[in-house]
Amino acid sequence: MKNRKYLISTIIIIILISSLTISGCNKGVKQYNKQKFQEDENNCEKNCLPDTITYDFFGVDFNLGIAPTRDDVVKETRDYIEVMKSLHITTISPEPMPRTWHQIEPNPPENNVHIYNWETMDAFIKAFHDAGFVLDYTIQPQSNWATEVSRDNFDGQLCCSMSPPKEEYWDDWQLLVQNIVERYDADGIGEEPSWLTHPMFRFFSIGIEPDTKSHWENYGGTPEKYERLLQLSKKAVKLANENVIFARGRANPGTKFDTDDYVDIVYTDEFKRLSHMYKSLQIYDNSYEIFGINYNDYYTELLNYVPWLKSEMNKNGYETSFYVHDAMGALYIRKPKSKILSYYPDDIIEIIDTSNHPDNSEMKKLYFADQSRTVSKKAVIALYTGMQFFSLQPSFDGVTWNDEKWTHAGIIDFAEYKNNGQNVFKALKPSYYTYKQLIEKVVGADRNVEKLNLGDNVYAFKFMRNNEPFMFIWYEDVFDVDSKTGLVRRNQLKTVDLSDYFIGDVKVTNIVTELDSNWNPIYPSNKIVSANSIQIDETPIFIEKQ
Repeated sequence: MKNRKYLISTIIIIILISSLTISGCNKGVKQYNKQKFQEDENNCEKNCLPDTITYDFFGVDFNLGIAPTRDDVVKETRDYIEVMKSLHITTISPEPMPRTWHQIEPNPPENNVHIYNWETMDAFIKAFHDAGFVLDYTIQPQSNWATEVSRDNFDGQLCCSMSPPKEEYWDDWQLLVQNIVERYDADGIGEEPSWLTHPMFRFFSIGIEPDTKSHWENYGGTPEKYERLLQLSKKAVKLANENVIFARGRANPGTKFDTDDYVDIVYTDEFKRLSHMYKSLQIYDNSYEIFGINYNDYYTELLNYVPWLKSEMNKNGYETSFYVHDAMGALYIRKPKSKILSYYPDDIIEIIDTSNHPDNSEMKKLYFADQSRTVSKKAVIALYTGMQFFSLQPSFDGVTWNDEKWTHAGIIDFAEYKNNGQNVFKALKPSYYTYKQLIEKVVGADRNVEKLNLGDNVYAFKFMRNNEPFMFIWYEDVFDVDSKTGLVRRNQLKTVDLSDYFIGDVKVTNIVTELDSNWNPIYPSNKIVSANSIQIDETPIFIEKQ
């Protein structure tokens, strides 16, 4: 699916203008360096998190379904924009937009004159600009003339692979980055589109999963060259617009941090896949302001990975902020390479992809419900672990079912979208409605989220709003296996006592996990229960004062 998404971008010429807008503040991040750990209080407006949770925290990666024609591209882009507006989202991660050196500057400069191809990029950015969005943008050094390994010789995924510039072209790379930011910073300097009224980049990062060998090291990359790439790129970004937050390309640690015993394996030979990251963390020299993470795997990952990252950074005398991309909104459809066992039978794909299979309806219903659970759990854990931004992945999912874990993780069911005449609001999955529920519940609450210790496998997160607590809570033991199926057991039950936090009865709000036959959400009725005896399972619930 990843390669298909990026191939789509080559056919996009013009995006229809949308006249509607979204409002929202764009706060900065805490910044740290080797000399100073504490916040710069004199510059807090720019560099501190807001006191409360804002819409700026939430996002959904922009991708396309199958868009063989210009009209399809335009329609899907406009529909995506409308769905994002319905969620009050302000920041877009635009995957199909040009984001390689090759796409923007396909030919070397002539007589030191650089010719950039802005047409497709302008079209995308205008669509998002006119709807009031800002961007979380990634650029990758992929080129047939300027990188150590030619793009045509990449044998990995073009979506993620990159190579260092040849020695004679490092300055050209820096100029490219500076010109991209300068073109869309709305400062009236340089060559800017006439329609530009506000700066378009909130975050700017270099590369995707640079610590993955097949994305960087296989094409001449080293930790030292990546640090150099970051240093030059950050300088270029800040020369153009010092308010853009410069990010390290998001890291993917695999499944090693999914369980609490990661300490037992993290420093062993089994974990050598992160040797690039070890070195990169050691040689960091203020080369980025925020560390990007691909939240591809199990929802528990951040609970272990972020403290580990902070510990490794602290060993080297610094600490940065963090943000999340690629928060895959579904469980693995096949068993992952993890200690966590599978949730689904081996023939789940065949069941769901066969409309007349006797278990088709129930299995699809189960998978959709798991998406709602996963989306909400990941978003809350991202808030708790102090992420600056959280973006689900993807928006549109696939038509057919296969092993690719991203294919069915979208909030928009692409098959239904095509079948119903491209009515996007009649193709939204339960996970969309749960995400919307969550956003509406937590926006305005205090930014500091507390994780309570209520026993093993109880995930309880306390929010505060106007000095009143509310909670998001679930129970799940991922090693509790059903002896008949060999799968993680469903409907695990646990009773918790929350009388230390609430007096008397409380209101329980359930998330949306299913749709009716017309693709409308089914909102479960609220319940009133005693605070000292609340039953929970793997489906999260909100708890608040009655």
